[in-house]
Amino acid sequence: MGAKISTLIAKASDAIANTFRQFAPPIVRYVVQHPIRTTGHVLSGMLLLVPGIITAPLLAMAGFASRGIAAGSLAAAIQSGMGAAIPAGGTFAVLQSAAMGGYGAAAVANVAARVVVGAEGVGAVVRAVRR
Repeated sequence: MGAKISTLIAKASDAIANTFRQFAPPIVRYVVQHPIRTTGHVLSGMLLLVPGIITAPLLAMAGFASRGIAAGSLAAAIQSGMGAAIPAGGTFAVLQSAAMGGYGAAAVANVAARVVVGAEGVGAVVRAVRR
């Protein structure tokens, strides 16, 4: 039984190695030929898999902090312009909720994923038209 398992593991390992040898060279060529596009693809993948890696810093730069609106920020200026009438469930409230890890995080992640898919789609169409 142990010999059969060892043989199975060896065959699986060989199959994985052969697949890697087959697909790695074209991927490496693509990365070398298109470093900026590759960076965009990697960031897109990160945003799809772990949206908080990118959305949290973007929200923070705008002034949506985990403890509330940052003084002197863009978010603070928008909030002061809105006055006390900030509707629950509105865009501003959702962005603040996302920064605080609340219900808005899922909404912001959803929007980020849609932006990524749209951007990758537009890029693919543009490249196809140029050919």
